[in-house]
Amino acid sequence: MVPGALGPCLRATLGLVPVEAVALQWEAPPQCPTADAVRDELERLLGSEVAQLTEPLSVEARIEGEPDRYVLELELVSPSGRNTRSIPGPRCEELAFATALIVATMVDPIAVSESLISPRVPAVASVVPPPEPIEADPIRTEPTMPHAPIATPSAATPASPRSPRSWKPSGSLRLSGFAGVASVPRVDAGLAFVAGVVLPHARVELGAMHVFAQPISHPELEDVRMQVRATMGVVRGCGVPTLRNWEFPVCGGVELGVMSAVGEGSGVSDVTRARSFYGDAFAEVHVVWRVSSLVALWLGGQGLVALARPSFTVGTLEPFFVAAVGGGRGYLGLELRFP
Repeated sequence: MVPGALGPCLRATLGLVPVEAVALQWEAPPQCPTADAVRDELERLLGSEVAQLTEPLSVEARIEGEPDRYVLELELVSPSGRNTRSIPGPRCEELAFATALIVATMVDPIAVSESLISPRVPAVASVVPPPEPIEADPIRTEPTMPHAPIATPSAATPASPRSPRSWKPSGSLRLSGFAGVASVPRVDAGLAFVAGVVLPHARVELGAMHVFAQPISHPELEDVRMQVRATMGVVRGCGVPTLRNWEFPVCGGVELGVMSAVGEGSGVSDVTRARSFYGDAFAEVHVVWRVSSLVALWLGGQGLVALARPSFTVGTLEPFFVAAVGGGRGYLGLELRFP
């Protein structure tokens, strides 16, 4: 019996009846194929069988990453069970075709084998081999299934969908300006510079920040003032949810360093500089726009609580500046990333 006649006979034997169309949820970067392109490829692979299922089938597919570093997160749900897999690939077109091929094989492996034998070129991509069988689907374990993958028009090296997700950390450098009310008198204004390690959904950073000097006058004595500034090291850890080219870091960490004050004014006869340990713990929320794979813009806010509260005075006077219990700052930064 020829392949064209074999498919209808086996489908009749398996008792396929219309139940429900495939429910596809598709999310991918703008440069990748659309959900309509995936459905078109699914229809091409199945012919008229796309609406013929023995069981309802829900498909959630999401592609993340950037050129040469894409990852397909695929979840297939039916009454037979739930199957998830993570498939890395250099091109999102290949991962889109892999999605259509996996779903089509679950629906009707016979129709897929007939489609792959035909010389037509796939609509989404032409270089992804058929996946390994999913054990939870009884249709895929029929003895009529071929044990070796059928070559597509352009041969490609098979990549197992069960292979572990591949990723590698990247580096980052960020310069930020900030302003708020927190450490020194009046307004906390300054610059922060950090270097970080970027993971798929997290990051760790080390850096330094300087709060520019701000004046404070004695509440009773004229011409008695001092300038207060702070310099600190920063340790920060973040969880990073993502959505296409946007990231939403939620961070926490500590700032530890030195706060210093120097007296000034005509009423100050002996000008000296005093220094004291300063530290705080903070929590932050940011919004990050990835302009490209190498450049990102940061906008965020920070709330902090002082771990140490230095106090300063001039001469033998009572202290007339004490660091605040806490406060907040806003940040705006430019980041460079290195693969």
